[in-house]
Order: sequence, then structure tokens, then C-alpha cells
Amino acid sequence: MAATPRQASSEYDVRRGDTLVVRPYALTRGRTRAMDGLTIESLVAATPEGLRRLPVLPVEYRRLVRLATIPVSIAEASAYTGTMVGVTKVLVGDLVVNHLLMVRNGVPTLAPTREILEKVLRGLEAL
Repeated sequence: MAATPRQASSEYDVRRGDTLVVRPYALTRGRTRAMDGLTIESLVAATPEGLRRLPVLPVEYRRLVRLATIPVSIAEASAYTGTMVGVTKVLVGDLVVNHLLMVRNGVPTLAPTREILEKVLRGLEAL
């Protein structure tokens, strides 16, 4: 029996408001491997080409590009879109390969100086 608009076909196909939530493999077309180098803390940002093509993108890609108009981590994108991190990574990889998103992995941090470490140590000793 085929699922009607008001009936879920399985425990995984449920309605959230007016949106039918689809299975993760449907979004990724069965792919489970993400682009190499993508981590949950990788920052993604929309490219000018991504913003230009926004109206013609499929909805799952459109949501990510729209979200990435300001840099956002993969973890944040996953949370905001309601998709699993693995699914988000696969979709982001597609967008990066097509030059619709750009990715930056981490932000270099400066090591603390000896002076700062000594101040921290003195503060801890004072406790």
C-alpha cells in the first residue's frame, strides 16, 4: 500500500509540520563517504556562484548555501538543517566540488607565551 500525504510509509518517514522528512540515504543518493578533509568544525561559506545559483538548487542544497551566507561550521549547519552530521558532510562536499561553497579547516591559534602561562599559574596558586 502506497503512503498517502497524511500517512508515513515507515517509522523513518514522518511529517514535521508541512514537510515530509526523508531518509538520510535519499538526500545523499546512497553515498556515505564525505569529501576528504571535512570535519565537524570545518567552516563553510557560500561563494558568489553559490548565491547566484541559489534559486535553482535542490532544496537540501539551497538550505545549506543560504545558511552559509555567513561562515558556519558543519556541526552548526547540521543542527540548523536538522540533518545528521554525516549527511551534512556529504552534501557540503557536493557543494564544495561544484564551487558553491568554500571550506576552511580550523583557525590557527597562537601558543600562549611564557608570561601568560606564568600569570595563569600564579592565579591558580592563589586559589
